[in-house]
Amino acid sequence: MNRSVILFAALLLPSVAQAQPAPAAPAARPTFGAPESKPEIVTDISKMPGGKWDVSVPHTQVVFSALHNFISPYYGRIDKATGSMELDPKKPENSKVTIDMKMTDFSTPFTNATGKRTLDENLCKPEALDCAQFLTMNFVSTGIKLTGKNQGDISGNFTMHGVTKPVVLHTTFIGMAPGPGGRKVIGFSANGVLKRSDFGVDKAYWNLSVSDEVNFMIEVEFSQLPPDAPQPDRKSTRLNSSHGYISYAVFCLK
Repeated sequence: MNRSVILFAALLLPSVAQAQPAPAAPAARPTFGAPESKPEIVTDISKMPGGKWDVSVPHTQVVFSALHNFISPYYGRIDKATGSMELDPKKPENSKVTIDMKMTDFSTPFTNATGKRTLDENLCKPEALDCAQFLTMNFVSTGIKLTGKNQGDISGNFTMHGVTKPVVLHTTFIGMAPGPGGRKVIGFSANGVLKRSDFGVDKAYWNLSVSDEVNFMIEVEFSQLPPDAPQPDRKSTRLNSSHGYISYAVFCLK
């Protein structure tokens, strides 16, 4: 190749490079409905939409604990809970709530040296919770007594291990916020106590090493799609189903 050809190529390359389009900027990552600002929380229960509200399963859990050796609270949880609430915002004492929990969703943080969840297995044995025979736990309200502006005691029947006993949930209404897909979400916090011996869960080998009393609290999120809200796209709803604002619902058996 002669020198004139090389010189021509050297002069041409910068102009060719300048003519190439700049690489496109990377596409923005989808936010899946993430809020652009902090939502406004409504704390006046009388302004809530009435009717049926469904438990938001991804934001609901049941956490419980009893005293190990009567000195140290040990916690477990039920990862999922279902249920619904019939809310009367003008007369909250007329409202009703039902919570259902599957024993297959029950777990504790304990694992043995090989990583096996042996405590979960022991608690589910026939002499303890007998998870194979009694597949669910259930709470059904029977009455509500208002104790403050946003507080009330919810009386109801709690069923565990095939036995139903009355319990009281000391409950606080937290507030309402906008949720995904045009929904409204509301949050409640509750706590109470029961005795496992009342439900026949006092026959296991560890019975005398664990307190009879089991404390529980409930952090529950309900959601409702208002009748005048546009029907959400199903794909979008699936993507957004785990992104709420009042984001937990917990039965804590402490």
